[in-house]
Amino acid sequence: MKVSNEIDYGLRAMTVIASFPDRMLSSKEISKKFGIPYNFLTLILARLVKAGLITSVQGPKGGYKLNCDMAKVSFYDIICALDTKLEITTCASETGCNFEEICGISPVWKNLNNNMESFLKEVTLADIAMDKEAFQKIKEICEKESLDGIC
Repeated sequence: MKVSNEIDYGLRAMTVIASFPDRMLSSKEISKKFGIPYNFLTLILARLVKAGLITSVQGPKGGYKLNCDMAKVSFYDIICALDTKLEITTCASETGCNFEEICGISPVWKNLNNNMESFLKEVTLADIAMDKEAFQKIKEICEKESLDGIC
């Protein structure tokens, strides 16, 4: 099972923004801090602005900033803001499947899906916001490993 790039990048972007609560961050800066492709990031940021999780200010000193208390924004909120659903399989979706009543696998997937959703509602941006030392360590790792796009 794999989380989509959209969700991964959206969570990364929100982590970067939450980690710098005292200033505006440009989309280029966010892209560089966590290796998010710039063009894809701009689409993700637009959705996060539309959902009211971040604000956008245009101009030379503009950028993006959290629009709410980071302790109240869960991973689940961010995923929903991106109009994305985390569903293990189609039989775990709201529509279910044709074999739901006779299949023993469907309840397992639904249970896993529900547990995952509950867990993601408990993890907030405050839990994962990084300090400047963490970003310095990321930069050092990038330089040591010659990783492009993350520093």
